[in-house]
Amino acid sequence: MSLKGANSPTRGRKLRSTGTKARVRVGRNRKSREDLEMKLAEALEQQTATSEILRVIRSSPSNVQPVFDAVAESAARLCESFDSAVWRRESDRLLLVAHHGAIPQTGSASFLPLVRGTVGGRSVLDGRTIHIADIQTKGDEFPNTSENARRQGYRTILSVPLMREGAAIGAIVLRRTEARLFSERQIALLQTFADQAVIAIENVRLFEKEQQRTRELSEALEQQTATSECCASSRVRRANWSRYSRPCWRTRCASARPSLAYCSGTTGRRSNSRRNWIRHRNLLNSKGGADRFNRFRAVTLIGFCERST
Repeated sequence: MSLKGANSPTRGRKLRSTGTKARVRVGRNRKSREDLEMKLAEALEQQTATSEILRVIRSSPSNVQPVFDAVAESAARLCESFDSAVWRRESDRLLLVAHHGAIPQTGSASFLPLVRGTVGGRSVLDGRTIHIADIQTKGDEFPNTSENARRQGYRTILSVPLMREGAAIGAIVLRRTEARLFSERQIALLQTFADQAVIAIENVRLFEKEQQRTRELSEALEQQTATSECCASSRVRRANWSRYSRPCWRTRCASARPSLAYCSGTTGRRSNSRRNWIRHRNLLNSKGGADRFNRFRAVTLIGFCERST
């Protein structure tokens, strides 16, 4: 009875069904594992690219161009685009600062007008991401870019703005020759690259601002030092002038008026005593007083000169 049940068609069908399900599960697990490994490899590659851009930012605090070049190359490679371009806003136009890929850029001297007729221009003006599967069919909405796409042969385009403090200062634009939209992961990665580019621009701006402030402080310090030296020299000149411009004892006594000069024979200094001044004034006003005062002054000068030598 058991042998018959083992060899029954029903039992065989059940075994074949179980084997088929097992193979399906094994294949599904293998595919899931492959997908997981692919996602891990992509995540590792993205992390490596992000780390590389951060390294470039740290190594170039005063120059943002290497960061733009690294962002353009990484965006084109990791987002699987035919080319990538980094545009920076300058007044009423967009300046091409970095490009990677085979599609040539158009515009006068790497400039594009900042208008709503271009995908990059509208992305900057509106401050939002613009993603179009086939730009060649959007002639009414984007006439400039649509015409350029038909001329150069690209279709899918993605533009992510560079946002700083709520305002767009540029954009990163990716293009594909086939009509194939970018994935959500690729869009998020491009937004990460845009944030890193903004960080690099801000670092350079702050570095230049600090350098300008340092130069201004150095100039102010030099001016203050020069002013202090000038004032010190002026004080020294005044001191020397007051020292050497005073007449010596002999000159003062020889040129002083008899009514205002009195030379003391004991101290050799001019007396400011009102009493002595009155006494000698009376001496000069008396009969023969001038001759006696002149003889007294000559004797005093001779004695002072002898003591000085």
